[in-house]
Amino acid sequence: MSDKIGLRADNQQYVSADFNQGGTLVANRDVLDGWETFELIKLDGNKIGLRADNGQYVSADFNQGGILVANRDVLDGWETFELIVNSSPPTGNGFVNIVSRQFYEAMFPNRNSFYSYDALVSATQKYPSFCNEGSDEQRKREAAAFLGNITHETGALQHVEELNQANWSHYCDRANKTYPCVQGKTYHGRGPIQLSWNYNYGACGEAMGMDLLNNPELVSTNSSISFMTALWFWMTPQGRENLRCHDAIRNFGFGKTISIINGGLECGKGQVTPQAQHRIQLYEQFTRELGVTPGENLSC
Repeated sequence: MSDKIGLRADNQQYVSADFNQGGTLVANRDVLDGWETFELIKLDGNKIGLRADNGQYVSADFNQGGILVANRDVLDGWETFELIVNSSPPTGNGFVNIVSRQFYEAMFPNRNSFYSYDALVSATQKYPSFCNEGSDEQRKREAAAFLGNITHETGALQHVEELNQANWSHYCDRANKTYPCVQGKTYHGRGPIQLSWNYNYGACGEAMGMDLLNNPELVSTNSSISFMTALWFWMTPQGRENLRCHDAIRNFGFGKTISIINGGLECGKGQVTPQAQHRIQLYEQFTRELGVTPGENLSC
């Protein structure tokens, strides 16, 4: 008997069988995809085996200090594990049970067809924790915060790319050698969160298992990838505080999500900026529609 599962470590990263490193298991992926999917094989009692996407069983290789590697053809001693189950039930039912197709279409009647509900739902399935942790109130606030911010960024989901084309070539940080700019490519705002800068395209693509440095246009031509980039940004620690929007809305309030997304331009100006005020108004609108209070600390 077997089931398909994913494994998420305490650092909130998914365990991946990295076949570029011989199938070694590493908890370093933001997205739950092929290499992060395992077949759980139930044996006697609480004993299980894990088979990776390459068809190889995961083995605790005690000749190498017990590291886990998906490289064995046979399910035997080193490939057998004891499953210890946390008895605490999972909380929440996720984004789909908060934001229905009917709600989405009613909130965005003039949206660009690129931003389809199905593409958004497909992207959320790669990030199971999104709108799926904490109380019902917290989950609804997270949905409202995400929708409010992407509404602000895209003119109510009408714009796929940054409107000011004169700025398109400006989003290249040549000092960043980890994710160097590719000649002929621009890293201007694209998608629901308006992903910008070469280092964000590089890190996001790396997490998603695709080359967005060489192919940044995927964010504006593939709607599922586009929504995935927005969720990657939302679910990945950002900035000096190394904080996720996912955690910020639950633990600090909506204002902290503004700070994470565009704090350099919209926060810390002595008074609430027009841009931040617009985000707050949108967030309050979505919380009303979802039947939840907006909470405290709305501004940044």
